[in-house]
Amino acid sequence: MSKEIFKVDFHGVRGSTPRPLLGEEIEEKLTQAFQRARPENLVDKNSIKSFVQGLPHEIRGTFGGNSSCVSMQVGSKLLIFDAGSGIRVLGESLMKTGFNRGKGRANLFFSHTHWDHILGIPFFAPFYIEGNQFTLHSPLPDIKKRLEGQQKSKYFPIPFSDYASSIDFVVLKDKPKHKIGNAVITWKEQYHPGKCFAYRVDYKGRSVVYATDSEYKKQKTKNFKSTV
Repeated sequence: MSKEIFKVDFHGVRGSTPRPLLGEEIEEKLTQAFQRARPENLVDKNSIKSFVQGLPHEIRGTFGGNSSCVSMQVGSKLLIFDAGSGIRVLGESLMKTGFNRGKGRANLFFSHTHWDHILGIPFFAPFYIEGNQFTLHSPLPDIKKRLEGQQKSKYFPIPFSDYASSIDFVVLKDKPKHKIGNAVITWKEQYHPGKCFAYRVDYKGRSVVYATDSEYKKQKTKNFKSTV
């Protein structure tokens, strides 16, 4: 893998609750697709596949669906932001790599612990594979307790302590800057009930900001200088 890579993938972008496509919405997409088709597009499987691949994304695919989860491949390091239902999809992809053999390494960062940002954790397959190593980061001093609470027996049949992988926690409260490999991660508290944090990743002159739930109450430039 290239040491220069800085790749961002969105696995879940919905807020509050996952929202799968409804049957009638799929039907509408099919209708729009067939309206664009010509006889030469439907000759055989290859011509159909080529036709489908040429359709606009909003017809052949969809946006949204799962709740918050974004991954960043930063050089050789994998960073994951939030663990909404989208992390299940990410997990399925990672299980096709070394994570399936206990060779995976990743760092997870949590914006906050409202349910739509953590509900995918029990369905993240790499957590169940012995040998995988994960470091979970948050400015919240009780982040471990919060995540364990979601998986108490009255809410979920498998406790957090049953994961076979190695899971460590890093509290960022006193670390305004955090370095992973050659990537520098900074964080800033946002306005949101129960506290929420935005993250900025800087790597080789490039930057990505992950900022989710917030009410922007302080609009003056001075309040944004540290993250712009």
